[in-house]
Amino acid sequence: MCRNLSTEGSGLFARLKNAPNLTPTITLSYLLAVVCATLIHMLTVFCGLMGVLLIINNWPNVFFIALGLLLLCITWLLLPRLSTFPKHIAARQSLPTLYAVADEVASALHTARPYGIVITGKFNAAYGRAGWRRRPILYLGLPLLSILDDQEVVALLAHKLAHGVNGDVTRSFFVGSALNSLSRWHHILRPIRIGANDHYRYGRYGLAALISQFIMLLMAQVVWYIAWVLSHLVWRDMQRAEYLADHLAAQIGGTAATLAVFEKFQQDSLFA
Repeated sequence: MCRNLSTEGSGLFARLKNAPNLTPTITLSYLLAVVCATLIHMLTVFCGLMGVLLIINNWPNVFFIALGLLLLCITWLLLPRLSTFPKHIAARQSLPTLYAVADEVASALHTARPYGIVITGKFNAAYGRAGWRRRPILYLGLPLLSILDDQEVVALLAHKLAHGVNGDVTRSFFVGSALNSLSRWHHILRPIRIGANDHYRYGRYGLAALISQFIMLLMAQVVWYIAWVLSHLVWRDMQRAEYLADHLAAQIGGTAATLAVFEKFQQDSLFA
């Protein structure tokens, strides 16, 4: 929730400030991000299909079976994953007032009420979705809650629950999972180390190992640049969604309480 307004971000803020309607809209950058995410997911599907075809068409060739199994393992690592439910969701009967306020705020925002609230030991708060039904989960840090008054708690809840209606594409399953897949691609491809001494470490295979590591490093860089492009395609929508969450928080919790929450968030460096 800390604001870092670059020149471009300030321009976006000025445009949104004067906009007659802040309702999420489909933009060209969003459409391009969806196309990019689709290609990424198609690559994952392609790896899986190639793995199956290599095994079926080359049975019982051990080399192709091993290669097919490797592609299937990579596909498994890259498959979009649903967030699992956190282990320590507070029961509604244990926090009846907090749940009641959160439900009322969700109703005012016309979004789903939180399926669960998790009290953490962090000086922070977060909103997420879990399970195949993408149920909303609130993560509230006890150190942060302890310095907020009642109206500020309402503003905090409103800001977090507003992420369920503000159209943040990075929180969507399709685009968000594509970014996660790129992160895993980069992790798989990037060599642990690369250096001239590998020629001596691997003996007669040293040159081949060095070349293969260099090729993997180049492929990892390509993946990194694709992730960079996708991140920049959704950046404006992310910023707009964050500003909309601020706006909705001010509407529900009040401008003064919302500003107070933002100011108190800056005290996280004092909490160790």
